[in-house]
Formats: sequence, structure tokens, C-alpha cells
Amino acid sequence: MHSTPRKRCHGRSELTCLKRKENKIDIIDVVNNLQNKLTSKGRLLEVPLPQIVVEGGQSSGKSSVLESIIGRDILPRGTGTVTRRPTIVQLQPSDEVYAEFLHRPNEKFTDFELVKQEIRDETMRDPGPNGFSSKPISLKVYAPNVLKLTLVDMCGIIKNVTPDMPAESVEDVERMILRYIEQPNSIILAVSPANQDIATSDAIEMASRVDPKRERTICVLTKLDLMDRGTDARDILENKVLPLAKGYVGVVNRNQEDINSGKDLQASLESEKRFFENHPAYSHMADKQGTAYLQKRLQLELLEHIRKTLPAIRKELSHKLSCLRKDLKKMDQMMSFNNEGRSEVQIFMQKLVLQFIDDIHTNLFGHSEYVALDEIKPGAIINYKMHTELQEILKLPTDLTKEELANLIANVHGTRNILSIPSVALEAACGSILAKYREPIEIFVDSIASILISAVENSCMIVVDYPALKEELIRFVNEFIDNASEETKDLLGKHINAEMRYCNIYHWNISATKWKEGLVCSPVAMWNSDEDEGNVEATNTCTDDLDSLSEMISGKMKRNKNMRTNSENLADITTEYIHLVQKQLADTTLKYINCFLVNQVFDFIKTDLMIKLLNSPNKDSILEECEQEFQRRNELLDLYADLEEALVAAQAF
Repeated sequence: MHSTPRKRCHGRSELTCLKRKENKIDIIDVVNNLQNKLTSKGRLLEVPLPQIVVEGGQSSGKSSVLESIIGRDILPRGTGTVTRRPTIVQLQPSDEVYAEFLHRPNEKFTDFELVKQEIRDETMRDPGPNGFSSKPISLKVYAPNVLKLTLVDMCGIIKNVTPDMPAESVEDVERMILRYIEQPNSIILAVSPANQDIATSDAIEMASRVDPKRERTICVLTKLDLMDRGTDARDILENKVLPLAKGYVGVVNRNQEDINSGKDLQASLESEKRFFENHPAYSHMADKQGTAYLQKRLQLELLEHIRKTLPAIRKELSHKLSCLRKDLKKMDQMMSFNNEGRSEVQIFMQKLVLQFIDDIHTNLFGHSEYVALDEIKPGAIINYKMHTELQEILKLPTDLTKEELANLIANVHGTRNILSIPSVALEAACGSILAKYREPIEIFVDSIASILISAVENSCMIVVDYPALKEELIRFVNEFIDNASEETKDLLGKHINAEMRYCNIYHWNISATKWKEGLVCSPVAMWNSDEDEGNVEATNTCTDDLDSLSEMISGKMKRNKNMRTNSENLADITTEYIHLVQKQLADTTLKYINCFLVNQVFDFIKTDLMIKLLNSPNKDSILEECEQEFQRRNELLDLYADLEEALVAAQAF
């Protein structure tokens, strides 16, 4: 699984060695060849090249105009929307008559019915039966008596969708056309029928959106022979109605009856010439109307436009070359090419993972040299949460009510007499409070795990061009994060259990004053207490119902002075001890999350992730993606060479 870099051509470049006449480079050939290169490589690198983009409504006669210019009947026809992809048509003078498609190299089409069928078939392949695609079909037509010219035929402007079209077709076509004509290096050939009001022309309106000053729009007026008797388009053709910097050209194309009867294009051109020469409104301008004039005019416009835009093209090419040079240098460093231009794909994958590891390390633990200035990284966010939110979580109530404490003291003694506050009472009180901490702490651990998952996804942008690698990387790390967060919650849960089940009343941070004074409880003789003598009847008349008894005894304890004192003593001890435990729990939680979650996750990423990837069942898919990167490098080398040659050619003018 190796790839070798493309060998550079020495001597004269491919583009500059194209057809020359009297040792002069043909500038249209240069642009056409570069356009083919960019199109064939899927437009890896966009360069706004000079071109003529033909757009108009579905019934404007756009296809007929193109066929008249081309001199061949090559475009598919039919009901509804037939053209659903842009078609780049390059005309090339030749003694032979044939056509070539860029997607079918070295294959000549001499039967133009097969050309039509291939356009249909290619459209069915992409976008399919009903959709639209902005990916162009590139066609080169060789024939005598044609002028060297390149046209981009766009889909017809749609106003309403038919039942067989997707609902979004209108917007799709509009967006596609605008994408081509908004380029400042595009000449817009707007085709509009003369038998409709020019002020409401769909083609002119679309062009005006991207060319508001109407400096690069030429309008072709069709269907002049179909205008109502007594009307003409003289004022429009003289550029008086809706002025355009490049003006208007009128044409008369074959109508459907001519096409059905088999009238050839040459006969149509002769009829068109007679129409302008004999028409009273157009005879004085007949030499500047018709398809033959349009061909010459478009070639001159294209040549002039190329010359005007060459400085910008040179600048753009230089910029693209500089960017490509940097990208290729970076790729070569990643791929570790040796003198023979070979590298191991597995090593390349490892370097990608190492880049991910470096990025996640910087995001979690910081870096003095590559510190981020535009945003707070995950490590700082975790730090903030552990020193703010964690403190808030642990500020839960630290005390029980006097009634709860009295009940607790009575219940921990059971049938035994209440003579003192046993340690079990303190443990029971603390346990009741600490039990409330368990769920918030687990939720907090989950929130830190979520930040880690997000951090991993962000760092995976480094390998975003390798979906299989990215998917496996995220899967392995997220699985470990889940396990580590569960382990951390389990350890913190055990720590809470330990605090709940053993209260260290001799802890050095607890005040010893109360212990020295002694906290002996006075007997709670509530069953025959003098304080309750007035309530003997109530005592003697109690029922055997447990709920009633419990309620009655609780009421007696509230009124019992000794029990109140005991409850207050226990409350003081519990509050002081819980404050101590809060500090210990906060410190432990912070350390456990850092140790058993954050650091343990990074240790896995640093030491075990690569082993997991290399042993993954999807290893072949990952390596195949990396191999594709080598292929992409070769394509970039090809494109670099093409752009370099184009820059040399452009600098010759």
C-alpha cells in the first residue's frame, strides 16, 4: 500500500506546449485546458476562470441559440426540463467532425445522436431521473468553420414545478445558475424572447442580481420572427430600452416545425441572414445581427475578457500555488517520504493519531507555546467547574430539624433507656445528610465526562477527512470515558459510604471543647415525666395504632426539656462534623476526578489508543482511508503542476 509522488515534467510544460500558431500561445486553449484539469479533478481547487455562461428561461430558445453557434444538433430535446446539469461546450476548429467527453477520454463520437444520448445517460447517473446537479458535463466539439469558443450551458430558469419535479427544484436551479454567473470573470449571455416584454425578462432579471451595473451581460434576443405584426425590437437592439454595456444581438433560430421537417442548421443560418437584410426595422443593422455575428462577437468578447482578467488570474494562481505548496510540504512531512518517494501508510495513520493526542493534551492540560486566545479550552472549563460548581453542590443542608434529631435519638436506642448520645446517633445523623450528596456528585462526574467527550470530538477535527479513523477513535475513547466515569462515581460512592458509616469524633479539626465538657444525656423520662402530669388522660387513652402512637410520642418529646437539650447537642456536633466532611469530600472529589477520570482518560489515549486502533476489526478501512490520502497527494501534485504551467502560460501574455 504505497503511493509515489508524481514526477515533474522538465522542459516545456503541457499547457504551454498546446497548439501554437506562429510560436504564439493560444490563450483560449490555455484557459480551456486549465478548466478541463480543474473539472476532471472534481474542482479540488477553485479558480475563477473567464467563461461565457448561457442562461435563460425554458421557452426562451436557449438551446437553439447554442446549436446555431455550435453548428451541430447536439443537445437533448423533449418535453419538460431536459437540461439538469451545466454543460461546458468547447468549440475547436478542425478538419474532422467529432465530439469528446471529458468523462470518457480518448473516445471519439462521430454520431451526434450518440452525443445527445450520452448527455442523457450522464444526467441519469448524476443527479438521477428528477433532480439537478451543479457538477458540469464537459464536451469538446471539433468541426470546420467554427470559431474557438467556450460556452457553459445552464439549466433553463424554472418558475413552477411539474408533478415529476422535487418541490425545491426552483430554488436548486436558481442557486446553480447564480453560482456560475456571480463569478466576476464570467460573461453572462442572457437569452430572452423578443415576443415578451424585455422589462420582465427572466434572464435579464437573473443577470441583474449579480451584475447590477450590467457591465458583463450580453442579451440575445430570440424569436424576432414571431413578434406580432406591426411590432419590432428595433429600440431594444439599439440598446435604448434597457441599456446593457455589451448590448443586444438578435437571432432567428429554427422553430419546432423546422426541426421536425429536418431543416439543417446551414439552411437556417441562410434564412436568418435574409430575414435581417430584408426586414425594414433591422436592415440597417443586419451586419451586427444573427448567429454568425454572435459567434465572432462572443469570441472577441471572450478574448478581451481573458486579457482583462489575466492579472487577477495570475494573482489567484500564485496564491493557490503558494497554499498548495504549503499543503504538500505538510503532507510530505506527515507521510515521511524517503528518497524513493515511498512511505508506510500505517506510519501515516500513527502520525495522525499523534496529532490528535497532542491536541487533546493541549486542550486539557494547557501549553505555554500554543495557548489559545480566542476561546476557553476544555481543561480550563473543567477547572472552573470543579472550583465553583462543586462547591455549590456540597453546600447542601447540613442539619436536621430538632424533631428529626429527637426521633433519631429515640430510635437508635430502641427499647433501651436513653442515658447518653451514642456515636451511632451521630453516624445516623451524618448518614442521613451525606446520603443527599450521592446523586449530585454522580451528576457532576457525568458533566465532567461530557466535557471530555466534547473535547475528544473537537480534537478529532484533525482527522475529520478520515471518517473511519475518526469513528473508531471516538468510539474507543468514549468507551473508556464511560468506564472511567463509572469507576470514579463508584470510588466516590465508596468514600461517601465510609463517611456515613464511621464518624471520627477525634479528628484533629474538630473542636474538643464539647467532648471535654461531656455530653451525657439526661434521662428522658417522658413516660412518667412531671412535665406531662396534666396530660395523663391523653397518655392513658392512647390507642394501639402505631401511627397515632408515633405522633403522640413525638409530641411528648418536643415538650421534654431533656430531649430538647439532647437534640441541640447532637445538632451542634452533627453540623460541625458535616462541615468537616464537606471539605474532605470536596477535596477527594476534585482529586478523584482528576486522577481516575481526566488523567486516566489521557493515559489511555497516550498509551493504549494506538494499540486499540491497530487491533480494530475496522483496521483495513482506516488504512484504506490513509492510502486515499496518498492518492489525494498525487492529485494535488497533478493540480500543482497544472496550475504552475497555467501560471507560466498566463505570464506569457
